[in-house]
Amino acid sequence: MKSSWNKLWRLSALLMLALTSGCREQIVIQEGDLKEWFLSRTGWLVVVSIVLGALVAKLLCRLQINAPQLDCINAARTRFITWLLALVLVVTPLFLWLDAWFAQPFGEGNVLGSLAVLSVAILNWRTLGLMALVGVVFYLTVAVFTRYFFRHTCNCKYAFIPKFR
Repeated sequence: MKSSWNKLWRLSALLMLALTSGCREQIVIQEGDLKEWFLSRTGWLVVVSIVLGALVAKLLCRLQINAPQLDCINAARTRFITWLLALVLVVTPLFLWLDAWFAQPFGEGNVLGSLAVLSVAILNWRTLGLMALVGVVFYLTVAVFTRYFFRHTCNCKYAFIPKFR
């Protein structure tokens, strides 16, 4: 029994050594190209979140005022959270993954598959920062549009920027 455990341990140690040593192909990612790609996608995702924020603000302004509560602030905040989570957790990583998969911004001669693109471009600290930036820009856009641009026709204009009087 002891010899089978020793053989299993040696085999797993050899497998780990083979995986961590030079036995597999190393992908060389040019960090400068990847940084430039992230910076350009930051601008595009900010533009997308501003446009989507304006559309969502218009939809939230059309909410009806319910009779028992006589306001639509809670309904607007609930729908806003749904839109925010969809934008930050689904649209942003999907946009980055598809763009990285088709554009291949990883240096000359690198052609990565879909799973390799996922590990290089999406499972990255920059992606988390980009998702946070998209969320903040989306919130500010919805807040400004509901409070100032659509204020005459908006039923829930104080949902995101409260009244300070």
